[in-house]
Amino acid sequence: MAGRQRLLQLCTVLLLALCRQCTAGDLSFYCGDDDCYDVLGVKQSATAVEIKKVYRQLSLKWHPDKNPSAEAKAQFQRIAQAYEILTDERKRRNYDYALAHPDQYVYNRYKYYNAHVREQLQTSVWLVVVGTVLVISVVQYLAKRSSYESAMRFVRSTPRYQNRLKQLLEERQAAEGGPTAASSGKLRRRGSAKSLRKAAKGSTADLSELEAEADAEVALHGGYTRPSPWNTLGGHMIRVPKYLYKWGRFWGQWHYNFSYQRLPYDMEAREYLTRVALGMSEGMWEALPGEKQGELLAKKLWIPDNQAEYARQALAQLRRR
Repeated sequence: MAGRQRLLQLCTVLLLALCRQCTAGDLSFYCGDDDCYDVLGVKQSATAVEIKKVYRQLSLKWHPDKNPSAEAKAQFQRIAQAYEILTDERKRRNYDYALAHPDQYVYNRYKYYNAHVREQLQTSVWLVVVGTVLVISVVQYLAKRSSYESAMRFVRSTPRYQNRLKQLLEERQAAEGGPTAASSGKLRRRGSAKSLRKAAKGSTADLSELEAEADAEVALHGGYTRPSPWNTLGGHMIRVPKYLYKWGRFWGQWHYNFSYQRLPYDMEAREYLTRVALGMSEGMWEALPGEKQGELLAKKLWIPDNQAEYARQALAQLRRR
C-alpha cells in the first residue's frame, strides 16, 4: 500500500512538472528566455530594412572570427536566431501573435512547429500527419494479418477443421451426382490435407474454395480476428463522425427510454450495463459462452449492491485458491 502511495505521489509530481512547462507566457521555443526584439535591440514596429541593418552591425561585432571573447559564439547564435524569426514573415507574424496571446500556449507552439516543419520539408504539417497515420495503419494491418494467418495455420491443422473440409468435399461431390470421396476410398476417416487434395481430383470442387468456406466459419477472438483496414488507426479516424453519431443516438435513445419513459431494461441494455459493471469490452463479452452471459445477466450487476456482493464473492473465491 505504501508503495502505491509513493508511486501516486511521484506521478503527481511529474504531472505538475509537465504542467509547469505548459504555463502561459512560456515562449522559450522562439528565442529562449529573451525577447527576440530585445536581442536585436529593435522595437516591435521595426521594419525589415531596419532589422537587417541592425543585424549586420551586431554580426560584425559578435562574429566568432572577429570577436575572441568566450561569449561571442553564444551571443552570435542568439542574434542569428532572432534575425531568422523576425525576417521571416510567417515566423514573425506567429511570434507577434504569441506575444499578444501568451495564454494560448498549445496553439502558439503548434504555429511555431508548423512553420518549422514547413520550412524543413516544404510541405504542410497536415500532410506529415496524414503520412504518419498511413504508415502506422499499414504496420497495424500487417501485424494483425500476420497474427490472423498464424492462428489460421494452427486451426487448419486440427482434426476438427480437416473433418469439416471432408464434409464440405463430400457435400460438393454428392451435389454433382458422382461418388463421394469417402465411398470411393480416396479419403481416410481423418483425412489429411494431402488426402483431401487427392480426393478433390476429378471434381469441380477446388480445395482452396472449400478452405475459404471453412475459414469463414471459424470465429477467432482477441488479437487474432480477421484483419480489416477499418480496425487500424486510419480506419478509426475516418469513422470518427460515425462513432459520434452512434454515440449521440445511443445516449439519446437511452435517456428517452430509461430516464424519461422509465421503461424496463431490454436485453441490449442489460448486456451493456453488465459489461460496464465488469469493465469488459464488447469483444470480451461476445467471447463468453452463452451460459456464462446468462449467469452474469441474472445477477443484475448494474445495481451497486449486487456488484459489491459479486466482487466480494469473486475475491473470496480467489483467496480459497
